[in-house]
Amino acid sequence: MTTTPAPTSDAAIQSAVAAALLAVPGVDATHVGVSVRGGAVTLSGEVDGYPEKVVAERTALGVHGVTAVAEEITLSSPWGVRADGDVARLAGDALRAADDVPPSVTVTVNEGSLVLRGTVDLERQRAAAQRTVADLPGVREVLDLVHVHVHPATAPPSPRP
Repeated sequence: MTTTPAPTSDAAIQSAVAAALLAVPGVDATHVGVSVRGGAVTLSGEVDGYPEKVVAERTALGVHGVTAVAEEITLSSPWGVRADGDVARLAGDALRAADDVPPSVTVTVNEGSLVLRGTVDLERQRAAAQRTVADLPGVREVLDLVHVHVHPATAPPSPRP
């Protein structure tokens, strides 16, 4: 069995990231630029939506030799620029309509950046809230500050001193 050596030079890392982006579904790698300096990758270009931006970033972070990722990708939007009030109404309506997101989750919007806050009982509820708003028109990024409450009855026991 042969193994491929890990990329060590910036040029090798750049090639590996570019190849990884080409291989991952959901990213149009022809629109994403990759530069590397000292193992730190900068992604640039323009993609169609926030989910594509997230997948590109996660893909780059998964390449061996990458020490950090600066994500400078902009979003193109077939809807044009949306007013924050419109995005906030869409996000609020979507969260209220989602069966798997409790009403304790709230959203604020600033220049297309959404911040989710609140407390939920289950990790899947937190993930559902993020999924619910990520693809909405006008969303540029989502910061998830939702806290998953651990109930004392289900929490692991504390170690004894």
